[in-house]
Amino acid sequence: MAVIIPKALKKSPLISVAFELRFDGVEPYNDLFATKIAYAISRGNINQMKRLPISQVPEFARLNDMAFEPVLGFKYYETDILVGPKVVIVRTPQYKGWSEFSKIILDVVDCVNLFVARVVRVGFRSIDFFEGERIDDRLNLAVSTSTGGISESLKRMSCSFAITYVDGANRVRLNYANDATVFDNKKSAKKGSVVDVDAFCENPVGGVAETISAIHDLGKKVFFESLKEDFVKTMEPEYE
Repeated sequence: MAVIIPKALKKSPLISVAFELRFDGVEPYNDLFATKIAYAISRGNINQMKRLPISQVPEFARLNDMAFEPVLGFKYYETDILVGPKVVIVRTPQYKGWSEFSKIILDVVDCVNLFVARVVRVGFRSIDFFEGERIDDRLNLAVSTSTGGISESLKRMSCSFAITYVDGANRVRLNYANDATVFDNKKSAKKGSVVDVDAFCENPVGGVAETISAIHDLGKKVFFESLKEDFVKTMEPEYE
């Protein structure tokens, strides 16, 4: 039986959403190029722009492992924009739905297009947090909560795993942990379970807008199909 995907959850456990665009630029790797991109996105309003710690690392030392790390950050509407010579990230802790967030993403992509020679990766990541809960037995996944052949004198303290799903050119990596720690706006630590869904497409053939929509829908599908129906109902789902 196919799972009906909700439009939204009244009691949403979502704590973070981020869109990422990795690319090869029309100019060589340098921080001035990143500044040009940030200037275009912000329409010249760079008063609130901050250099990120990684910008202190010499450019030549970032070209391998850190090439896709952002070096600048600023606010854009109610989102955080992070920009590097080969990456743009749009992130928000206050997700108000795909309709509103996708408009901001597409607006940013439209500003960045002139600086992109080739798209390397398009990604959409969502993190859901279930405070004070271990939701192992509420997952629609083959996760055993028993110790199996392990000595009964041993008590299992935690469970974490990652699964990657493939749908044509698109992929979803689901990470789960039942002893995760997250920090709220007041820097207070909270323990619970985390479902981290990273949907992405590397070297997309089609348009970026179509790819964004496809990976968002795929990531959402994987999230809801990974949870038992009774558990989803406790979050008060809303349907079309």
